[in-house]
Amino acid sequence: MSSHKQSLLSKIRGGLIVSCQAEANEPLNSPEILVALAKSAISSGAVAIRAEHPDNLMAMKQSLSVPVIGLLKRKYSDSEIYITPTIADAIEVLNTGVDIVAIDATLRRRPNAENIAHIVQLLKQRNALIMADISSVAEGRRAAQLGFDLIGTTLSGYTGEINRGASEHLPDFELLSQLVGELGHQVTVIAEGRIWTPEQAVEALRLGAFAVVVGSAITRPHHISRRFQEKITAFQQLRKSTAIGVDLGGVKTALASVTADGLCDHLAVFPTQWKKGTREVAESLIAAIKSVLKKSVDKPQAIGIAASGRVDPKKNIVTGGVALANDYLGYPLSDHISDAIGLPVYLENDANAAAFAEFEQLHYPRPDRFALISIGTGIGCGIILNGKLLRGAGNAAELGHICVEKNGLKCGCGRKGCLEMYVSRKKLQEEVFKIVTSDYKQRLHPLSKESTDTLIELIRSEDSTILSIFNRQLDYLACGLETLHHIVEPEQVVIGGEISRLGAPLLEAINQKLYFPVKISTSQLGNNAGLIGAALLALKRHFRIDNYYT
Repeated sequence: MSSHKQSLLSKIRGGLIVSCQAEANEPLNSPEILVALAKSAISSGAVAIRAEHPDNLMAMKQSLSVPVIGLLKRKYSDSEIYITPTIADAIEVLNTGVDIVAIDATLRRRPNAENIAHIVQLLKQRNALIMADISSVAEGRRAAQLGFDLIGTTLSGYTGEINRGASEHLPDFELLSQLVGELGHQVTVIAEGRIWTPEQAVEALRLGAFAVVVGSAITRPHHISRRFQEKITAFQQLRKSTAIGVDLGGVKTALASVTADGLCDHLAVFPTQWKKGTREVAESLIAAIKSVLKKSVDKPQAIGIAASGRVDPKKNIVTGGVALANDYLGYPLSDHISDAIGLPVYLENDANAAAFAEFEQLHYPRPDRFALISIGTGIGCGIILNGKLLRGAGNAAELGHICVEKNGLKCGCGRKGCLEMYVSRKKLQEEVFKIVTSDYKQRLHPLSKESTDTLIELIRSEDSTILSIFNRQLDYLACGLETLHHIVEPEQVVIGGEISRLGAPLLEAINQKLYFPVKISTSQLGNNAGLIGAALLALKRHFRIDNYYT
């Protein structure tokens, strides 16, 4: 490495390079303004400047004391490449006196079919330092072989070669990590492209980037303002919109039209006939949705479905958990309903949806660590950390399937000893009604039906045998809560599901069994929490309001 190159790289190592550019029609597009932006960035610690166009580059070299990376954006009719596309463009940039010349080094055809190897060779003959703007590992390899001094992830996502882990809104950390791992020992790797926050810049450095280039997030008021305005406009649209919320339960299904404030209208409830298969359940749901749509004044923008099991966030299907029907797991429920109704359908785990609804109705300041435990056919759990649902790949917060008894009862998920095999509304009803209908039927009031209302009344009767069953199941629930405490330490836990209507006796009994004090309350939204949460999440996903998953 030459002493010149070594000296220059030492100035930018581990630092922030600020890109000061403006489109031709932007008010900022003048050398004086761009130089002022660059000086402001340097005064705040920028170690180098990346800029475009010979006029701006010459002005910066005359005024700035830090290295300047220069480029020229020029479009040609026979090529998609526009960052310093030709040898003539590269020489024009070099002649401004910049310290580094940035060139599009993607595999795309260059104007006039020029050879990038020839461009590099000619620039090297002039002792130029050259930066390759690339979009893939293959392009990075070629750039290193050709002798580029620096490689930047600048064009990831802009050439059709977007990587599997990349996003149109986020930095391509996967590409950066691959380049550093494979080529970092022989060429300087620079992180650039869609870096919007200081945290993302630090993550790039942690992954091994030599330095970080940030442009639009710092020096492009047009882009910054547009990002704010797009979110504000989307929020204004959301707050005037409604969605159909569905709670697709193991026993019954509830749905309603839900406003952005969580208010329900046209609530409908019907038995879920899982024995007939998921397709038939979907058809019944489609009919019910159409009925709600006919009653709705404003057309809903989306449909949100809260469903039992592990929901794949990308495929929008249930992939695991207890199979409510033989064809439940993997069934394209969202597509089936969307095709029939003509609205986008978003699937969410039922406990996640309920947790989100309960969290949304809390007043500021909200807890940083919040959890909901739903006691229903099984045990559901939704966890919210720093305002975001803990979703993982669809299997996070499955508290009902932690093992509490080694080699215990076999669960519908296929494992043994799961928590929900020992505590649930369903399990409580089975054990209590089995006793009541035999030994205790004469001592207690006649049972009209084996409902949750009757179950709650029986528990409130304080019969010792019923309380023994109740407390035995709560021992297991307390075990689950203790586990949750040791992993997440929630500041607030909400108990949901129909059994939560038991109220104070339930909370008192749980608190007596906990070693660690936990703030526990019962659901404020009751049986509607799942469908409200499904609708609110559907609206947020539809309008792309924020990143509410982690």
